[in-house]
Amino acid sequence: MKVWILNHYATSPDMPGGTRHYDFARELSKRGHKVTIMASSFHHGLRLEMKLSERNSYRLENHGGVRFVWLRTVAYSGNGIRRLMNMLSYFRQAVRFGRRVKSPDLTKPDVILGSSVHLFAVLAAYVLARIHHCRFVMEVRDLWPQTLIDTHSFSRWHPAVLLFGLLERFLYRRAEAIVTLLPNSIDYITARGGNPKRIIWIPNGVSLKAGLSHRMAPAPGEQSKGSRGQGFEGSRNRTLEPWNPGTLEPFFLCLYMGGHGQPDGLPVLLDAARVLQQRGEPVRIVLVGDGPSKPGLQSKARRLGLENVEFRDPVPKSKAWSVARMADILIFTTHFTPVHRYGISPNKLADYLAWCKPILFVGNVPNNVVEDAGAGIVVSPFSPEQVADAIHCFRKMPATERAGYGRRGRKYALEQLNIAKLASKLEVALSVKGGRRKAVSGTRLVKRLMDVTGSLVALVLTVPLLGLAALAVRIFMGNPVLFRPRRVGLNDQEFTVYKLRTMRPGDESDEARLTRLGRWLRAWSIDELPQFLNVLRGEMSLVGPRPLPPRYLPRYSPEQVRRHEVKPGITGWAQVHGRNATTWDERMAQDMWYVDHKSLRLDMKILWLTIAKVLKRKGISAPGTATMPEFRGDEG
Repeated sequence: MKVWILNHYATSPDMPGGTRHYDFARELSKRGHKVTIMASSFHHGLRLEMKLSERNSYRLENHGGVRFVWLRTVAYSGNGIRRLMNMLSYFRQAVRFGRRVKSPDLTKPDVILGSSVHLFAVLAAYVLARIHHCRFVMEVRDLWPQTLIDTHSFSRWHPAVLLFGLLERFLYRRAEAIVTLLPNSIDYITARGGNPKRIIWIPNGVSLKAGLSHRMAPAPGEQSKGSRGQGFEGSRNRTLEPWNPGTLEPFFLCLYMGGHGQPDGLPVLLDAARVLQQRGEPVRIVLVGDGPSKPGLQSKARRLGLENVEFRDPVPKSKAWSVARMADILIFTTHFTPVHRYGISPNKLADYLAWCKPILFVGNVPNNVVEDAGAGIVVSPFSPEQVADAIHCFRKMPATERAGYGRRGRKYALEQLNIAKLASKLEVALSVKGGRRKAVSGTRLVKRLMDVTGSLVALVLTVPLLGLAALAVRIFMGNPVLFRPRRVGLNDQEFTVYKLRTMRPGDESDEARLTRLGRWLRAWSIDELPQFLNVLRGEMSLVGPRPLPPRYLPRYSPEQVRRHEVKPGITGWAQVHGRNATTWDERMAQDMWYVDHKSLRLDMKILWLTIAKVLKRKGISAPGTATMPEFRGDEG
């Protein structure tokens, strides 16, 4: 099997960072598969060009039988517009390079795995899978756009959130298998179109070298070499800081290795260091790594006058064990955000367990492997005093007790996180046959393009009107401005519809609750305008049967159930033939007629007729009701 893995942030073992896909690729190569990894040559953590000279746009490299394709992408720092440009340039370069085989080392794939963090990398994998007529597998390492909302405080209506939400649903529905690192994310993925039978959980693991468990002491001469990072051909040759363990020996050494970003939750570690310094404890906390928060953390350490904290440059993955073995304990910290309810699976935590060292876990997450393995002490991320107390506890406990924590962690890694075992699960996901979704037809693609384009244009043109209407609802009817009922869509999937509120709350009839403003909004269909957001999210189409409440499902006849074979629409064949003034039997028959005769030409006709219907303001409600009577099915 020839496998392509598209991971924007993949690293080889001579670079700092996680090596998930390299480790998997090596294991798959041992089993006779040919694996190629396409990654950016611009290092996400170091913010440096690592692999390419100024003349080259790509480079092929071999590491232990694993082929890497390094692609040039836009340089950036921070999380602004240039990072978005970096993501888009990866998409462009991956598709441009992968659309045709340029080298004997790069053969046509049988399957392409697209790995998030961001979704443009996964979209590139989907596009290349369509070009090469091969299987498409999606890997979810981070939930975008949910992470943007929960971690970076983006609004749910932010353009980036809407865009990634649209992409997310598009890709989940087209993946033949979905690999997730987050153990509690299956419901989340399923709710957005993923096939629950094709979702497989594969956490980060470790490549456990034979005999490593017996190498808890340095190999002869290895300690004196330190962990100097190697320069990279064609790069700016950043040399990583060497280690001099002699300066650390008098102290109880607490080591953190990994990213220095907002999600890593490192400020509490500095606050704990201050507590330990005030107590006079002989402890040294060393933070190895890099990231956007590092300058701020260094500034805070200087401001607090911390003499027991050191910041060290990152080291290549191949040298990480040489550094970790010097530590008395390893520290893992994470800043809790709501997205953590779906679980976590950080690379460094799997490595920590494999290194047979006791672990201080500073965090509050539902799947705590340190706790499950009995590999250390778990404390709250909100209490520096608890962190300091835990470090003191580790320092005072007998070395044999600390070693017991390490052995239990190592045992857990061998049994649960062994790359060799996890690679077997990945092999199954990559080999899925017979369950592939049908290719999207040209008509469906054009219809989707028409939906997205039409909705964007409609929203732009009606933003002033929509804003005024929302303000009027807020003034005359109060909050909430939006009405968010649950409705049933394609393949009986439930979703939330967005409409402007037209009725007062209460238990009275619709006629009694419908306000004067509401009648006017309904007459001109202004209350329906927010549904263009449902279209952009992929839950609705511009044209299709109107979405109905979930309670109606048991009342449908076998024929009427077919209305859910297509996406529901803002308007439809039934709406232009009487709107709400027709009977339920007539509306259902018209919906069935549309399902059997749907075409782009028919959709264009319905959209034109809808404009005329709205201008005439006819059929707004059924006779004798404010809206439509309850659908009873065969009951009446």
